[in-house]
Amino acid sequence: MIRRDADRDWLLIAQADHARIAAAIAGAWRFPPGVLESHRSELIEAVRGHDDGWPAWEASPTIDPESGKPREFTEMPMNEATRIWTESIRQCGERSPWGGLWVSRHFCRLAHRALENRESASDVDALHAFLDQQARLRETHRSRLPEGPNVTDLEEKEDAGFLWVQFFDFVSLWICCAERTQPHSFSVPGGDSATAIPEPGGAIRLDGDRLSWSPVTLETKAIRIPAQSFDSDEDFRSALRNADRASLTWNLVCEHD
Repeated sequence: MIRRDADRDWLLIAQADHARIAAAIAGAWRFPPGVLESHRSELIEAVRGHDDGWPAWEASPTIDPESGKPREFTEMPMNEATRIWTESIRQCGERSPWGGLWVSRHFCRLAHRALENRESASDVDALHAFLDQQARLRETHRSRLPEGPNVTDLEEKEDAGFLWVQFFDFVSLWICCAERTQPHSFSVPGGDSATAIPEPGGAIRLDGDRLSWSPVTLETKAIRIPAQSFDSDEDFRSALRNADRASLTWNLVCEHD
């Protein structure tokens, strides 16, 4: 769940909705020649499905017991987060072994980062268990590749797909997590960089010729609730049931359009 500030309220955005925005960007992106050309549809599907483990938790979400705030995706206990990540990876792997590999790499990168700032023994134990499990699972996915487990460019394709999944995830999160007013530069796989420039009215302009078509309309639903502390999980869930719904829309455009 994404918790976005909106004046005196919060807008809560489902992780799967953020992932659909990431996939819409991926589907319109103008990739460099030769980049995963035979696996483009698998890449877009992996981006779209990389947070498919979240709906079960978001159907009955919880608050942080210390602050009373709804838990955002960055604030989860690691035993819960790794369970959600594992389910997302499982679903992607069922659709495509490449998708399973790329999304596993994506969440393992997040796990390694979490190890740098999580101090509780339970969080650290959950992260190490997740990383060990995923190392074994990736070997299984490699053995299922249509090209065979010893394909010569396996490492190159695995690295490229993971980096692109991570890139589109980052761009979508930047769009979804807050109202943006300042330009931001993203590192693009392959060593390039792309700058996103917010404009009045919800447009976001990308430098260069980044998109295969323009504009790309990005939309998501959100739940609007008061920005307050809640006394319990049930208090928060009751507020969700009675909350107003909102819509967010952005138009992604190329620099010269």
